[in-house]
Amino acid sequence: MNVFGKDFMLQEFEGPGCFVKFILNESGIFFFSAQFEHRSMKEDALSYEDNYQGNALAGIVKKHMIEIRNHEAFAMERVQALVLRLREHPELGIVFQTPTYYHGKNL
Repeated sequence: MNVFGKDFMLQEFEGPGCFVKFILNESGIFFFSAQFEHRSMKEDALSYEDNYQGNALAGIVKKHMIEIRNHEAFAMERVQALVLRLREHPELGIVFQTPTYYHGKNL
């Protein structure tokens, strides 16, 4: 899995007011500043588009919670597998140990 914006994410996660956006699919994850819209950020095979048109999930990381938006092409099991991969990542695992929600359900 490719990871883009890892250093930015880890730096923000250490701070008191962490609020970072990301897009995610099996090819990778891309972290970026919350000042940007998910749909405006693209990286390699990652593209989130409104109305379920993109190939990636949109999410946010807060200090004590991660929330992933619903996407009709991503069943719960598929998202759980992605989050498990991230929890096992040597550097990002600490981030994804926080409660993670998809479509309002705790993974």
